[in-house]
Amino acid sequence: MGDLTRRPHWGRLVLRRSAHALIVVCGVVFLSFLAVRVLPGDPAVVYAGSRASADQLQQVHLQLGLDRPLIVQFWHYLTALLQGDLGTSLATRRPVAEDLTKALPASLVLTCVALAVGVPLGIAAGVVSARFHGRVVDRAIQAISLLAVALPVFWLAVMLQDLFASKLGWLPAAGQVSPRLADAQHLPGISNAALVDAIYAGNPIVLVDTMIHLILPAIVVAAYPFGLLTQLLRSSLIEQLQAPYATLARAYGVGERRLVRSYTLRPALTPIVGIGGLVLGSTLVGAALAEEIFNWPGVGTYLVTAIRSLDINAVVGTTIVVGVLYVVVNFISDLSQAKLDPRIQVE
Repeated sequence: MGDLTRRPHWGRLVLRRSAHALIVVCGVVFLSFLAVRVLPGDPAVVYAGSRASADQLQQVHLQLGLDRPLIVQFWHYLTALLQGDLGTSLATRRPVAEDLTKALPASLVLTCVALAVGVPLGIAAGVVSARFHGRVVDRAIQAISLLAVALPVFWLAVMLQDLFASKLGWLPAAGQVSPRLADAQHLPGISNAALVDAIYAGNPIVLVDTMIHLILPAIVVAAYPFGLLTQLLRSSLIEQLQAPYATLARAYGVGERRLVRSYTLRPALTPIVGIGGLVLGSTLVGAALAEEIFNWPGVGTYLVTAIRSLDINAVVGTTIVVGVLYVVVNFISDLSQAKLDPRIQVE
């Protein structure tokens, strides 16, 4: 009990977590820069074109600094990165930051909608499964959640496309909005996300059409976080329901519903908060694959196109942005978990 009664050092915890996050970000930057430069292929061909002569390719190497030692290239890239410069895309000839700014809204819409669907459903399913532990409802929810975790994103996306778009014709197969409808309604184009543009323009017709286009990709991206949260919360909540304090509460006449809602749910959710980074990471990976399959013009599609064309600046810039976002979410998750559980602060 002596260790648990010590005063928590919140400031020291924040500094320690910040230092860890900074080390991880530095590692992401270095490994991302190094990985794309050891891949086979010549980035100068992307910039100059496949028909460029040897002299033109040599000139591009000099222009892009590809002839310099790797450590010198990394130093120049790091110096520019600290000034907010992610480099220039070799394929689009535009700053990578500008390309990502255009692609990010569509990815955020898809990711946020998927999380808004997957997280509440996962929590609700986990609670129901734990309350009816060992019964038919529990087994059914376990089977569905395990399938949601195990099925590959690309397979699930193709199967849903084939069923609901090709065979039944209920939902569109790809895109953010019907092309003819988008042209006829003249969206303002303030972002690369049709949903945001439709809301900004106050156009209910395009808004409904965009939400219909969101159904299939959102289901695909939401599948993994739904299944993961269901399984983890079920295990955590069953453990709490079997704890001595829960048994004591039942002896005092507390019903199961109130016991879950008022006593066991919060401590069961505490370890779940700590996996926020894992949930986001899996959602981002799923969104990247879903964007490519559903022709969704987001960061995932931009990254896949950059990898195919050996656009090293775009690949490194996108990887760094996504990696930093992942680290930030992990940082917030760690602090939130520590806030909910003072024992972590003491440790």
